[in-house]
Amino acid sequence: MEGSAKRSAAQALSGGPEAAGGGGNASASDNDGEGDSKRACTDLRSRVANTRSEPGNIKKIDQAWKEVFGHLKLEDVSLVSEIGKTRPRNHVNPLASQFLSPVEPPKWAEIFEDTSKPLFIDVGCAQGRFGLLMATNEKWKDWNHLGIEIRAPHVTRANAWAERKGLKNVHYVSCSANSSLGPIISSYPGTVEWVAVQFPDPHFKRKHHKRRVVQPAFLEDLARHSQKGCKLFMQSDIEEVVAQMRDRTDGCSFFDRVGTYTPRDEALDPEICRNGADDSLWTKSGQRAEGKAIDFGDWLEGPNPVGVPTEREVQNQALDLPVYRCLFERNDRDVPPPSLNTTVSGPKPHPEA
Repeated sequence: MEGSAKRSAAQALSGGPEAAGGGGNASASDNDGEGDSKRACTDLRSRVANTRSEPGNIKKIDQAWKEVFGHLKLEDVSLVSEIGKTRPRNHVNPLASQFLSPVEPPKWAEIFEDTSKPLFIDVGCAQGRFGLLMATNEKWKDWNHLGIEIRAPHVTRANAWAERKGLKNVHYVSCSANSSLGPIISSYPGTVEWVAVQFPDPHFKRKHHKRRVVQPAFLEDLARHSQKGCKLFMQSDIEEVVAQMRDRTDGCSFFDRVGTYTPRDEALDPEICRNGADDSLWTKSGQRAEGKAIDFGDWLEGPNPVGVPTEREVQNQALDLPVYRCLFERNDRDVPPPSLNTTVSGPKPHPEA
């Protein structure tokens, strides 16, 4: 049994932003250069790996994995002989040239049985189990669900899973959300009512912060193509990462907060969150410095408003690790037309990207 648990936990932790990458690493405070970033990366990876690979924790994760995903019976859908192994790189550079142009939007009538249903978009869907849960969940089964993931092997397997399970309300697309989210939303025949960014790749090095998905241009593009009332839900187990997403969205006049939030520590300046990590506030793991309060606060109170956990979230719940959340809603303010020299919604390519 223990050997099986180890194998299952290893599978849970391999590949995808919600496994070894997304949410598992954090932004490093590397003002002093590349050396500090590399050390922070190594230290954090070791800490995360050790936490989740301890024998007792492996069993907890394995049990939680079975309780949440077991009914999907994905182990019965063997796809290796058809699509090969799916072990892509944990981190992919979204500013690489192949991701800067929008992909062609899906042919909606071919992938969904009913295109009039509201659409839930999961940005950075990792291995896709969250979408499968949503498609079969009592609350969400009457919606359509689209997962966006930059790692093509995950998308290939997730679509094969959905097809084998006979699900007509979930699909996955391989692209960068920063360049393709707007066209995808505007092409959908129905209404896009939820967009989620959950446990995104943290891109912990300071010079890589421009790779993070929630950039000001991303928020403006989402606002331009979405309708009033569209929810934007964001969460991560790395406080610094989701604090930046939250405060950047606070600074975007097209979205308003939803829900009740914990008190915010006055020591946390919004500009620090929006612009990146700060050595005096954040540790190398992206959490509040040791010896201070647990976190800086200003987090959505209560349980996950979606009610369905991601792959990464299942692991955190099993180990009683914190998850930081925020929820916004598109208001009725008009968004000005994009600049004439803007071709994609994401940041421009950079020589060091």
